[in-house]
Amino acid sequence: MHTLEQTILETTTAWEQEGIAHGEIRPIIGAVDETFLQRMMLVFMELASGYLLMEEVAVDRTYDTWDGLVKARLKTLEVGVLYLVSDRAKALIKLAQTGLDCRHWFSLMGTCLPFEIITMPFESGKFPAQIAAFLVGLKRLRELLGW
Repeated sequence: MHTLEQTILETTTAWEQEGIAHGEIRPIIGAVDETFLQRMMLVFMELASGYLLMEEVAVDRTYDTWDGLVKARLKTLEVGVLYLVSDRAKALIKLAQTGLDCRHWFSLMGTCLPFEIITMPFESGKFPAQIAAFLVGLKRLRELLGW
């Protein structure tokens, strides 16, 4: 098992370096979350491909911890983030808006919505119009990304 794990890690590193060398790295839409198996693990995934950019054991899930780990990984890959999807954890919202200077989307039961829609007041007639505008923008984003 150790040999397989080592081979996977070496192959991943080689493919990442090859992609960077050929200029194939583009800004991403990322998702961040933590999972608790034997220990707490912070996870950062690129959503279009499902590629795990980072999977690190951590003692806390503060903004500083997330910021340091995610920025180090992005620097290695020479890539930026267009959107960051997460739950409503304050550290992750701050990571998107302050640390990565990108838009933040909440993950709601498998659906991603931008921060502006979630925090918008439910005024008569305004919410459906905002949702429609968002869906048109999402369609355009999918076209640009080739989805």
